[in-house]
Amino acid sequence: MHSRSTNCPQLFHRRLSWRSVFGCYTLTATLIAAAGPVAAQAPSPSATYRVFLKNGDALPSFGEAAVVAERIIFNLSIGGSDGPLTLQLISVPLPLIDMERTTRYADAMRAAFYAATRGEAEYSEVTAALSRDLEQLAKIQDRKQQLAVAEQLRLGLVAWPRSHFFYRARDIEKLVGLVGDVINELKVAVGEKTFALELTAGPPTPRREPLMVAPRLRESIALSLAASSVADIGEERLAILKSAAAITPVEDRELAGTVARQLELEMRAERSYEALAAGIRKRAQVAEAAGNATAIDRLETELLGRDQQFGFRRPKTVQDLIEELRVARRSALARHEVQAKYVAVRRRLVDYEAAARPALSALDGLRSLLQYYRDFRAVSYDRTVAAAERFDRLRAQLEGVTPPPEASAIHATLISALRMAVEATARRREAAATNAMATMRAASSAAAGALLLGDRARADLVNSLCLGAHTGNCGPPR
Repeated sequence: MHSRSTNCPQLFHRRLSWRSVFGCYTLTATLIAAAGPVAAQAPSPSATYRVFLKNGDALPSFGEAAVVAERIIFNLSIGGSDGPLTLQLISVPLPLIDMERTTRYADAMRAAFYAATRGEAEYSEVTAALSRDLEQLAKIQDRKQQLAVAEQLRLGLVAWPRSHFFYRARDIEKLVGLVGDVINELKVAVGEKTFALELTAGPPTPRREPLMVAPRLRESIALSLAASSVADIGEERLAILKSAAAITPVEDRELAGTVARQLELEMRAERSYEALAAGIRKRAQVAEAAGNATAIDRLETELLGRDQQFGFRRPKTVQDLIEELRVARRSALARHEVQAKYVAVRRRLVDYEAAARPALSALDGLRSLLQYYRDFRAVSYDRTVAAAERFDRLRAQLEGVTPPPEASAIHATLISALRMAVEATARRREAAATNAMATMRAASSAAAGALLLGDRARADLVNSLCLGAHTGNCGPPR
């Protein structure tokens, strides 16, 4: 609870003027505002934040880290305050990160930056405003209105530390207590018989992580090795180690040897995992095309075994490969299902292809004639009559065929093509007798439709026999 440091409340009982009473509070607020920053104020921050690993290592980060999709991403500072500095963007899985300490450190950095830049100026603004508000409060004649205004002033002061990084929170607490005294005296003045002494403290100051100085060169290189051990992306590991190797002093033989050995291990691991991934993907493609899900399961088992042999040095690469294999397995199962279905219906499709072959052959053999009709070119009358009879005969034959369910749409398309071919020959015969241009155009349209539908029926039938893109096993069985 706030302990009063002034005798302003006693002025009420001495029956002095309200102006004198509020003048006392205004003077007290001014004295608190004039006090300099407390000695324990945070030091001026640098640009080096920290990302804490669960093992306690505090990786230096240039700027704040960001959390994206269960990973933390930040610019690792490689190099010390006493040497060259390079930055490497890396991402680390969240389970390896002490997010509580990392967040507390970021809050402390922001608070220190605020204290070093805008803190004192904004604190001066709020205290100066309080002094002005207290002076204006003394001029209000209505005591109840004074009380309402004073309570609003107190609420504003209580909220100020939370939105200003708890800068000079203890001094703000004194000001809150000062306004609380005003409120209590005003309550007495307006005749309230009872009132509570409220706790003047605002929200508790959060626990903050102590700020660290920027690491020196040797410490930074050691932290870079720690960062490479938790980075699960091979390219990032190599980039970290290469940057560390480039700035490690050659005279520090122990450290230089450690970095060189680690870099060689990672380069060897990178080559091994690249070769493993290429081989796994190639064999998975073959198994997927064959619809062999069992072979893909064996590949996943092999991948995990090889990863263990390599020392689990590329967890992200392995996890991505496992996801690819599982996608390939689902595709292989789907292909196997299609192929099994194809085996069951293939004989019916082949039988239907044999029944439809004369019609398709006729459309092929008479294609040039239909193109002549479509393009308004001259054709002998006898050739038109012969074509009409053939198309009509094939249409009648095909309409007597019962297609399997898998070919019903193809059958309907092929019959429509033959009917349009019959229509084209009939209209062309009529045009030969009447020489009417409208009839010629009708023949042209019917011929174009017959060509289009015939091509579609043929393509759909071939696709059904070949299972589209699922297999290359096309045509009738041997």
